[in-house]
Parts: sequence; C-alpha cells; structure tokens
Amino acid sequence: MVRAGAVAQPSDWDFGGYTEIQQPRKRYSLVDRKKLMELLGIPDSEQLTFYHREWIEEALRNGSNIRDEKWTEGVAVGSQEFVEAAREKLGTRVRGRNICSDGRSSVLKETQTPYTALFIPGKACLRPENSYKLDIYIELIQAINLVRPPGTDPRERERCQIAYAKMLIAGRLVHPGSERETARWINENSAICELLKTDAIVY
Repeated sequence: MVRAGAVAQPSDWDFGGYTEIQQPRKRYSLVDRKKLMELLGIPDSEQLTFYHREWIEEALRNGSNIRDEKWTEGVAVGSQEFVEAAREKLGTRVRGRNICSDGRSSVLKETQTPYTALFIPGKACLRPENSYKLDIYIELIQAINLVRPPGTDPRERERCQIAYAKMLIAGRLVHPGSERETARWINENSAICELLKTDAIVY
C-alpha cells in the first residue's frame, strides 16, 4: 500500500503483513513466527521484529520496494514441494494454474496471455475513438443496473455505481486478458474496495 500511495509507512496499514510481524497477535495469528525464525536463522522473536523493521526501512530508503509479481500474482510461493502440496490441497480452485520455478523458489500461478498474441498486428492497438472514458463506463453501468445497493437513496446508488466502474477499470488494467482474473484480483488480492469504501463484489 506504500507503493500505491495509500499510506506513507507500512505501519499505517493495519491489514498488511508488516503489522502482523511487528505487532503479533496472541491468538489467530496469520504468521508462524517460530517457523519463520527457523527459516531465517533468527534465535528469538524480538530479533525477528527488529531485523524485519530494519529490512523494510532500508528498502524504503533505497527505493528497492518494487513490485515482485510472484508475491502479488502467485497463489503459493515457496519450495517445489510446498507449492505442489498447496496445489493438491486447493484442488479445482487452482485449475489452469501452473508451477513456475526460477531455480530459487517455485510459484503456483496462471499463465498470462497478452492481447497481442490473440490478434493480428492490424488489431493490436485501439484507435482513439474506440477508447472508453470513465464517464462512459458509469453511464453503461447505470443503464443496465449492474449494481443494486441496498436502500433507495439515489446518491448512495450513484456512489456505488461509480465505485464499481473504477474497480472494473483498475482490474482490467492489471489483468487485461482474463475476466476471471480481473474479478479474482479485485475481490481477493487488491485493497481497492477499502480505498473506495465500498462492499461491492465483482463477478
């Protein structure tokens, strides 16, 4: 969320892994600290908190907090054995996703196909007159009533419709070649609903 500009520091975002490690919960923790310390060779919990904070602050200082697609697009990341076990446990929910390896780690992800591989060169780029603007998306959604928020307040209805349009546009920019991945990214992997303050779900 720091890269997205939503917060200035990772500690300002309560729903990320940074807070989970810096302020571990006593119950229902999402991070196995004991296993993490074992893998990193760190002897105690306080040192894990210290080193983790130092690593993050250093990355912010030198600008190395760049997006790593294996963490943002992968369903499971780790050793080959771990990723294979994750795929087996998830079953049909990860159908169509393949295991990719770079020699250091493996990732379970869906292979992305660019538009240019699907169309002949003459259709590779859209002409300016075929480019849709935000207001066209909003008018379309309003016309076919894709969003039906509870209640009858027209202002609330319009707000939800505008938020839905923004979600669709952002999702298609991230995954232009897959409607399924667009919906999955919006609903499961992004924080766009929190940023837009909406409970809308994209199908």
